[in-house]
Amino acid sequence: MVVELPKADAVPEPPAGLSSVARSGECPFADRESEEPCELCMRDLAVATWTLLWTNGRSWLSLQRDGRILERLCRAYDEEAHLQRALHEDGPWVSGQRGGLVAHPAVTMLRVLQDRITKWEGLCGFNPSDGGRLGVKVGKTGEKSTLEQLIERRTRGRQAAGGQRASRASRASARD
Repeated sequence: MVVELPKADAVPEPPAGLSSVARSGECPFADRESEEPCELCMRDLAVATWTLLWTNGRSWLSLQRDGRILERLCRAYDEEAHLQRALHEDGPWVSGQRGGLVAHPAVTMLRVLQDRITKWEGLCGFNPSDGGRLGVKVGKTGEKSTLEQLIERRTRGRQAAGGQRASRASRASARD
């Protein structure tokens, strides 16, 4: 079986069902009276996020290893935009069962979702500490990552060791 890996400069196709355009009529924010679809769904944020993440992380991401996490992350960004829209439209406070004001349920949902987003970003190397752990280059253009520096030192050490062995071998053969 041959597995075709994506080219380094190519963005893999988004997973089937990631696009929200097809589901825009079912969205609770769709205008039922005018039959206008949800504008957030029409922007297809999940697919746009997929493209952005793969473009930014193409040097270290793997479709086989990171694909499912990135899919969840893209869906989470889309859901986050919808929750923020709900808070913007309704405000952070809503009427409770007894007539008083209570926090909008989207506030709690948004906090939980943002924690998950942060976790998934970290798993994929999109924050400084986890990126450094994975050897992702963060810094000035042309600057080498810690992993690249380590590999370079190791290569130089092996080359030096190989050169020492060769010179010892030549001295030994010269004595004989």
